[in-house]
Amino acid sequence: MSGGAVGIEGVGGRAPLLRTEAWLLRGLSAIPGELVLDRDGIAFLATGPGSAGPRALRTLERQLRSPWRVADAGHGHAGAQLFHWPLRRVSVQVPWYYFSGGLKLGHGGVVLRFSFGRPGNMELARDLASAWDALRTVHAMRRCGKAWLHALERARSAAGDEATGSRRVRLRASR
Repeated sequence: MSGGAVGIEGVGGRAPLLRTEAWLLRGLSAIPGELVLDRDGIAFLATGPGSAGPRALRTLERQLRSPWRVADAGHGHAGAQLFHWPLRRVSVQVPWYYFSGGLKLGHGGVVLRFSFGRPGNMELARDLASAWDALRTVHAMRRCGKAWLHALERARSAAGDEATGSRRVRLRASR
């Protein structure tokens, strides 16, 4: 899946509301995968270790209490589901400096950053002729980010979770 394409398969047999390519950003590293929104919550399926080293992957797996090993994803395995968080307990933020091209998701004291465009440390070398492609990529990232905000708002309103018992969730771009 590329360019912010939306898939049709859900997580664990659940029908998705939205499924897009995304990168989990961890410091200077990025883990490729798919961010999935279904009626039960939000999940991230890692498709490989990306630019994250073994130590960073183990730290992430411990932090998320994930039974899956990210390092195995993409090596004969379908992918590692790092988490599946209930939508009503997830905080969502889009800082202004993301320009709608990514999200911050929080749950249980853990905050994860996602980009809808391939990070620079995952890019192949570019020449001047590919500058136009880079601009199209930014446009696709923003379109994908806006699709996520719209889908999250619809899912929250359908579930009646506009304001959770613990905190109000921000679905708009942060200022």
